[in-house]
Amino acid sequence: MGGTEVEAPPLHTYHLDAVKGRDSNDGSEAKPWKTFNYALSRVVAKDLVLMHSGKYGTLEAGRTANKLPIAVVFKDWVTFRAAPGEKPQSTQLNLGTWNDSDGKAIPFTQKGNSDLYMRFDGLLIDDGVRIEGSRHVQIRNCEIHNLGDLHSTMQKSGIAVFNGQYVTLEGNDISHTSIGIQSMSRDLVIRKNHIHHNAHDGLSMIGGENTLIEGNTIHDLDDGANDNDGSDWNMHVDGMQTYMVGQTNSKYAENMVHLVFRNNVLYHLESMGVMVNANVTGQFYENWLFENNVFGPVGGIGFHLGADIKKGMIFRHNTFVYAPADRWTSIAGRAMAGQEYTCVSGTTRTPATNSTTTSLR
Repeated sequence: MGGTEVEAPPLHTYHLDAVKGRDSNDGSEAKPWKTFNYALSRVVAKDLVLMHSGKYGTLEAGRTANKLPIAVVFKDWVTFRAAPGEKPQSTQLNLGTWNDSDGKAIPFTQKGNSDLYMRFDGLLIDDGVRIEGSRHVQIRNCEIHNLGDLHSTMQKSGIAVFNGQYVTLEGNDISHTSIGIQSMSRDLVIRKNHIHHNAHDGLSMIGGENTLIEGNTIHDLDDGANDNDGSDWNMHVDGMQTYMVGQTNSKYAENMVHLVFRNNVLYHLESMGVMVNANVTGQFYENWLFENNVFGPVGGIGFHLGADIKKGMIFRHNTFVYAPADRWTSIAGRAMAGQEYTCVSGTTRTPATNSTTTSLR
């Protein structure tokens, strides 16, 4: 989970144009293909497809029409990228499935069920990305939203990643969603995303193993309801919230281990900067590192540790911004002010913490 991958030169470059293209064409710039499905059937490993402006509908890969897994889609990376200066638009992006070849949900311990080796770069996605059971997927530099009234879809995500492995979400702009990114996966990288002006948590982490969350900016999140007003959509809106589903179903992760959270900026949140929720019996957190993050003004505690971290948690070189006169307006139109200036709350088995507070008056 190190630095950003350097892409190899493409084997072939093709063009896709939903407005001017035809699937009977050869895929060249002068004669582009029209549909994603046709392009998907023609390309091979290491190919690049440049997508031109237009509406491509819902894009799906890694599963059959009956939502059964395709074990191997490609054996090396295939990239679908916006052509320079173009803005291809899709309704949804759906990759893979939780199901096995018999249609039953795969257990989390299986570590995915389909090798995609697919990269999507620079798309406008109107109604979210869902990645299930997929290995080797990258979503980069996309603009992602959810359609409809956010209060009626409070558990919907801009990007959801479940039961996969080797997934990278990088450089995306995620707004007008409920949850920004929700995940329960392995070997997951969430890097340099801008998550903002949403109605629920920026990050909702419900288990996994080997997760790097680095260089993200998360701000201006509010559900429009006070915590005690009884609204149907009332949520505890945090920059990042961690919890375990707590259901006795093998498709769910039992623990969340090896988490690195560094170089992130969080501010203008209805509730906590980071909220670590207590787990049910038998589920645990293990080996976490928080370093070099900036916690700006939030409505609650900057970092609320509500559970033990087994084998220790390191919390170092983090900055908490003190801004008592700060004001902001949420997507619900509420004028937001005030902050509980408790930087860190809770206990952990690792005694060492190191943080600073910066005053902005």
